[in-house]
Amino acid sequence: MVRSSDALLLRQQMQWGDRSRVYFCSRNDEVIDNDYYEQVCITYLKTTRDNAPARIEFPRWLYEDNTYEWALDIVRAECIVGLGYPYPLETADATAVLTMQDRERFQRMFQQFAEREEIPLQFSRKSMSKRGRR
Repeated sequence: MVRSSDALLLRQQMQWGDRSRVYFCSRNDEVIDNDYYEQVCITYLKTTRDNAPARIEFPRWLYEDNTYEWALDIVRAECIVGLGYPYPLETADATAVLTMQDRERFQRMFQQFAEREEIPLQFSRKSMSKRGRR
């Protein structure tokens, strides 16, 4: 089975820095209030020469104020610095990694919460084995 996406369909028609037209989001996944999605716009931005364009979501007020091109210029500039991916997002991703100590601290906090609220927890043998080895 061949998978397709909007970005793949646009890939050959776009050069670096090009963007598609702006679309209003009409998503209805029943997870977030639909009023939220009514305030979201979407465009596809070609951030590298060889890859498919990236889907960019931004608040509708940028479109209504006609400042979305300015914001997309910032994304383009950050993609140059970040070698095809916005540098601030790349940096945030690199610094947001949880260490083993962070995970263990969270696990202890969650166990304490569960005990206090009398929520029974069960751990799989696999997870107990992994924790024992680490």
